Amino acid sequence: YNTWSHWFLQSDVQKALNVCGNAGDNTFAGTAGGCTTLNLFDYHTKFDFVGSLGRVLGAGLPVVLMYGQKDSVCHYVGGLAMAEKIPWDGSSGFKEAQFADVNIAGATIGHLKQYKGLSFLKVEAAGHMVPLDQPMAAAYGLELLVNPNRNDPEICVGGNWVSMRKRGLVCQCHQYSHTHTRTH
Repeated sequence: YNTWSHWFLQSDVQKALNVCGNAGDNTFAGTAGGCTTLNLFDYHTKFDFVGSLGRVLGAGLPVVLMYGQKDSVCHYVGGLAMAEKIPWDGSSGFKEAQFADVNIAGATIGHLKQYKGLSFLKVEAAGHMVPLDQPMAAAYGLELLVNPNRNDPEICVGGNWVSMRKRGLVCQCHQYSHTHTRTH
């Protein structure tokens, strides 16, 4: 965590990502960054975080909420409770939607609940840092965000395009150097 967190704090990286001011200093500075003052993170704010997600969904933009099932900082149970309270026209449909297994290369990597533009992905064997714990699941979550209407997203693993939803694929999921998504 420490190595890549400090990478995000480099001025050239922050410039490339259009980071404003010192945003991220408390979050990414060192392994305990952000955690030492987490209890006061939004203590005095009046910003309506849940309402803003409803406005995003109301504008027709997709929202993907991804939680590691072993995350003890941002627990998926609280995340799901929050998702079910988002004020938007699909709220009741999302509450009624059921979780479906998400399978990559024949293995269940998580469970997905979706309705219209809202996707809630809880990832197995992952903690707070889903992309580090389960990179393929994180790639799947990003694919849901950038291609929300695709029926069968694919990712590139070790140079091979792999269907992310079909079962029974043969793939060494733990042996890859990088992951990319492909659009059609």
